[in-house]
Amino acid sequence: MGRWWLKMKKPFPLFIDMEVTPPLVIGNANILLAKVRLLLKFAPVVEVITDSDTLAFAEIGQGVRQAQNVSCAVAHDHIRGRPLVMVETLDDQLNTSLVARARHFGVPVNVPDNPALSSVYLGSIVDRAPLTVAISSSGMAPVLGQNLRARIEDMLPSNYGNLAVYLHQVRQRLRGLPASWRRRLQHQIIDGPIADDIIAGRTARADAEVLPLLRAFAIEKSDRRRISIVQTLHRKDSADCTDTLSAIRDADTIFYDDNVPASFLEVARREVDLIALPQKFANRRTSAGLAAALLRATIGGKSVVYLGSHGVARLNLALLKLGFSSASLITSDDSERIEGHLTLCERPDATLPERVQ
Repeated sequence: MGRWWLKMKKPFPLFIDMEVTPPLVIGNANILLAKVRLLLKFAPVVEVITDSDTLAFAEIGQGVRQAQNVSCAVAHDHIRGRPLVMVETLDDQLNTSLVARARHFGVPVNVPDNPALSSVYLGSIVDRAPLTVAISSSGMAPVLGQNLRARIEDMLPSNYGNLAVYLHQVRQRLRGLPASWRRRLQHQIIDGPIADDIIAGRTARADAEVLPLLRAFAIEKSDRRRISIVQTLHRKDSADCTDTLSAIRDADTIFYDDNVPASFLEVARREVDLIALPQKFANRRTSAGLAAALLRATIGGKSVVYLGSHGVARLNLALLKLGFSSASLITSDDSERIEGHLTLCERPDATLPERVQ
């Protein structure tokens, strides 16, 4: 079938605020009734311009505001400033004209089942307010998105949004901690039995379990510096090991050499600081300098990762000289499963050596 799809545009996922300015729906197609019902889940008001006497937009809900004495043919003047416009007038020429006006004003516009005219696509949505999951195939395969949505809905309980609310409250209590510590603690809550209590609404019980966790976490983490060394291997095109992925995803700063596959960097958080290193660091002198740079990067409790395909043994030795202890978490050479070997280095959070400051 070829790879013609590689040349297609790749839309950027985006969530739009529709609280202040209402979205606008223009047209006479039955499918717009469903679109208005969907929009009303996210917008207090949806404005509609239609020529149809049979489409019962007003009966959908109190948030529907239907324009009077305005036809679809002259709806162009109502488009500017909208957060979103949806169009299906059943007239291809009028659709094209209205879409052109929306694009001229930079207004996102969607024509149902017409990706060529649309500048935005409405994906399949999993609503676990305040958590929202949106899935899009860029207009190519809506049924695939619907199928995936059904799977996610089965996986997430209807009250899963309680977890988002609770974590937001916990974040306020963790403001004084380094970002990497806050993330690790929240992951422990999400992945552990506490999450079940939160989702079920047993917040008092959850609080009783979280408070000791907060104290234990502060005691265990407050006096440690952590550097993860990931030795990348070129046996596959992507990272495929849980511990390696977790270290990269949790990092505040990533140092990497020029031989690291792009798939490793794509795993990292968007906010991570990426520091590219030349290949020349592999000798003993530059390894000592790199070790000192990694140690400086941990100031403030930051989580630091080094990704490299060479010089790892020298770097590990240099960190040992700076007071780190070293533990290899992954030692398997199973080329079918693992592409990266992870070594965790820790040291007491004491004053930095004079040669590092």
